[in-house]
Amino acid sequence: MGSTIEALKKIQIKIAKEFPALIICCTLSPDYNFESDFEKNIKLVNELKNAKPDILFLALGSPRQEIWLAKYKDTIGAKINMGVGAVFDFYSGTKARSPEFLQKFGLEWLWRLFNEPGRLFRRYIISDIPFFIKEYFRIKFQR
Repeated sequence: MGSTIEALKKIQIKIAKEFPALIICCTLSPDYNFESDFEKNIKLVNELKNAKPDILFLALGSPRQEIWLAKYKDTIGAKINMGVGAVFDFYSGTKARSPEFLQKFGLEWLWRLFNEPGRLFRRYIISDIPFFIKEYFRIKFQR
């Protein structure tokens, strides 16, 4: 669940070719912030519950996907639940990954920020950097 309908269709085609024995029970592309609309959220939870997945991959971005999974994983009943962030976009080819040298140095986030500043600036710069600095000093001074 997550990403765009276009990406999900491409993933279904790719998986059917690469893993023909794998059965995809459903794919869902929810509206942005669906979880804040009670009716939309419950409808998606029920769709997933009725699909009875063994594995649920959720691509909502962090921390939304982790929060949502923590709240509904038991209701849905999948044996494995995993937040996968932008993996659907990369795997489907709808978005390109960063050059290898950025990946090697753990800077793929920087590539994504330059390519989607309007969407990611607040998350990466306003939220993540202060969190990282706070955690760095918390860990450093605990020793």
